[in-house]
Amino acid sequence: MPHDREMWKLLAEKIGGEFIEGDSWEKEKVVLSYRNRIITLNSEMKSMGKSRYFESQVKCLFIPKEKFTLKISLENPFSHAGKIFGINDIELDDLKFDDEFFIRSNKKEKAIHFLNSSNLQKVYFCATKNLDLMMVSIEINDNDSFCAFPSYPPNTSLIVIRANMVVTEIDRLMSWFDLCKITLDRLIEIGETEYVSPHI
Repeated sequence: MPHDREMWKLLAEKIGGEFIEGDSWEKEKVVLSYRNRIITLNSEMKSMGKSRYFESQVKCLFIPKEKFTLKISLENPFSHAGKIFGINDIELDDLKFDDEFFIRSNKKEKAIHFLNSSNLQKVYFCATKNLDLMMVSIEINDNDSFCAFPSYPPNTSLIVIRANMVVTEIDRLMSWFDLCKITLDRLIEIGETEYVSPHI
């Protein structure tokens, strides 16, 4: 929509990125270069049963040292139901964070180490505040986990922040770019990836 497009253009100006117009082949997006990576905001049409919806995504590719997956979502009725049916939720022994977020990972100890950063947690709270029960998640996926993106090179991983609507709120989107950047910073800090150009 025209209003959405104007808001994304304003976002690009505020973060020092670039708004790229869409055409018949490419969707419009906002891109930002950070530590030799490209962080991208776009929206994609998704389907669930007979219904369809747009999903906003802020994402960044990187080359991992090993397969480490992590998904952090707001606590909601679905996560509570998952716990009842035996889906394990990783806890940090931080009551505020544990009450707010549902955490899953293929490497529990690494996930706890990754999240053991007060600055990182602060940005996570900022990026998700006042979202009610809107489906939003922050994920680190290995290449095997996102076969829906065949254009991505092998041996890469993806940081992705997603919500099941088109998000145009400038402050919210700026916080998502900040969250993507600090997630990448933390992955470099714990040795999960290196500060080098992935050439992708």
